[in-house]
Amino acid sequence: QTCALPICYNIVLIEQLLLFIGFLFGSSSMLAQTSSINYFEAVSQLNLPVININTIDSLLPTTDYIIAPEGYNGIGMVNRTKVYGRMVMTLGKDVLYDSGEYVSDKDGIMLRLRGNCSGVHSAGYPSYKIKLQKKADLLCRNNKMYKDKEWALLNWFSSTDLKLTMGQQVALLCGIDWEPANHLVNLFINGDYRGLYVLTETVKKSVARCNVSDTGFITECDAYCWNTTDSVVHTQHLPHAMGYTFKYPDGNDLPSTDYDYIKNRLNTFEQALYAQQSIDNLFDVSSLAAWFLAHDILGTKDGSGANIFVTLHNRDNGTKLRMGPLWDFDSDNKTPSDWADEHNTPVFYGQQLFNNPTFVHAYVSCWEQVRPLLYNRVVQVTDSMMQNYAAAFDESRRLSIIKKQVDVGNDYQLYNKVNEQLTWYRQRIAWLDAQIQQLSATNLTQPTQTEVNYVKVYDTVGRVQFAGTIAAYHQWRKQRHQAGVFVITYLSNKHQTLRTEKWVAK
Repeated sequence: QTCALPICYNIVLIEQLLLFIGFLFGSSSMLAQTSSINYFEAVSQLNLPVININTIDSLLPTTDYIIAPEGYNGIGMVNRTKVYGRMVMTLGKDVLYDSGEYVSDKDGIMLRLRGNCSGVHSAGYPSYKIKLQKKADLLCRNNKMYKDKEWALLNWFSSTDLKLTMGQQVALLCGIDWEPANHLVNLFINGDYRGLYVLTETVKKSVARCNVSDTGFITECDAYCWNTTDSVVHTQHLPHAMGYTFKYPDGNDLPSTDYDYIKNRLNTFEQALYAQQSIDNLFDVSSLAAWFLAHDILGTKDGSGANIFVTLHNRDNGTKLRMGPLWDFDSDNKTPSDWADEHNTPVFYGQQLFNNPTFVHAYVSCWEQVRPLLYNRVVQVTDSMMQNYAAAFDESRRLSIIKKQVDVGNDYQLYNKVNEQLTWYRQRIAWLDAQIQQLSATNLTQPTQTEVNYVKVYDTVGRVQFAGTIAAYHQWRKQRHQAGVFVITYLSNKHQTLRTEKWVAK
């Protein structure tokens, strides 16, 4: 999909500009320090893996960025290029992995950029997607079930603190089935030190990852659904700016029977939820409770960009929808005395679920089970990080900062990041204790029906055709004689999305 006046940005030009600005304003001592450091020798002495990627002809992957069309949000990647080469991962003098020189479908790797808005703010150090030509377990777990071709390298947003590590631990503690395994690494591309990155599994169908059957599916309620040529499912009640895209099966060539089945399963759940009917035979409510509670514990402040995965294991009668893993933790730990955005924003189902007695009971029950274990788990994880990786983390971050030519004082040290986490969870647990105590399903047995007060109408490329009261909408519709396909979004007086439907005007 395209918008009428696309505005594109080339990441190579952005990287060059940012690096040039850093050069102009960096201190002379930092510049001298930068030129005198042998980064490879320095990081090779640390107890963190070092990844060396050398591409054919030293090419780097590039992308353009395009602003979302009207009616949607975000900045997305387009025209992403792929480069090919060899990847070697070492720890000290030991070689942990060597892809070999690139030979299609046999050896080597493919590298391209990943991310959307995060790529714009990467300051010349973007995240990457790696595709191996031959399956391997880059995390060296000595079990063939973990071998896979698809991996990712997440940039300094994810490696700068413990949000990712603690976020995944909280998700697993709450009962999420699987979270991507990962490890800190130091990254070089064509001999250039890129800093401290996170090497991680990606979300995909796999026995060791999202374990759905061949007849199941993995979807993402995706704020970037506008930036794909794959199939997209728009459901009846979510805003049109949110659409379900596909991790499995492939949305590129999805048969109409599969598309219709998946759309029907999602809409059936929505209809029951918004009609205040039973949902526990349609969606595994415990997985919903675990997902929302994990975000509330973490205080996530990116409702639509939180990578919302919904899965179905198979199409057997009685198989329920389930929530997939939590993924993006960059917006966590912002304000310790406020709900996560997922709790209240209309981009997913939080507003309706917290008016559903079955869900609230499951949510409160999940908190009661997690609450006694939560702070001890935080202490255990932070203690383990301090004992095993404090020196390597600090030195890697110091070298990364010197290379980027930025000044953050001592804020990069793991000791400070650990204290940030401990302080957050002490404050957060106390606040959640008081808030969750007020949640009583007995007060939610007769929720009031919210009336439609406001309507928005979009055309098929997301341009707003009408916005106004329900009365004005009916008048507008009577007077409109132009044929076309439109998306109608009905909202409450607080602009909460109540339902979305398609209108074919003849």
